[in-house]
Amino acid sequence: MDALDPATVETLRWLRTAKSPGRYELRDGERTVALLTFARHEGSLAEASTASESWTMKRVGFVHPQVSVRTAAGSPSTVGRLTIHFRRSLFERPGRPARFLERAGVAVPAWEARDLEGQRLFHLEPVAEGRELAGGLVSVEPKGRSAEDLLLILNLAWYYVALGWAEEELAASAASALVALS
Repeated sequence: MDALDPATVETLRWLRTAKSPGRYELRDGERTVALLTFARHEGSLAEASTASESWTMKRVGFVHPQVSVRTAAGSPSTVGRLTIHFRRSLFERPGRPARFLERAGVAVPAWEARDLEGQRLFHLEPVAEGRELAGGLVSVEPKGRSAEDLLLILNLAWYYVALGWAEEELAASAASALVALS
């Protein structure tokens, strides 16, 4: 895996490289700069890694869902938490600036990361093949290039998008199976 040079990056792309369990690569041109791999086809545990760091991510809670972020597999300490809300979620880390992850629009399936002042760090747009998630395009803003936690936020945002999409795929499959049985 290669290191990302945030100063020069403008466009990145996520590619789905395995379907079950989901595995995604973040690419800068032809170079892989991050990986996101779900532990199982069903479930929310995933590992994200870059050339220099790795984290685990897991959604917890139902009424008030959150995604906990920990360093490396099996670590007991949470280094960050994404508190999920319908349109605008908040990512907080001790000693670091908070970030917002929000829908780009009500009818638009794209997401944006913003700082507390509302400046956009990046825009993330999923790409589908039929009903399946094939990948995503990321436009990194100048403000995002200077964020020291850019790769963590990119991984977390993609985790959130990919998990939601996988759950929709499972629900659609279950609904189709029920219709076939009736």
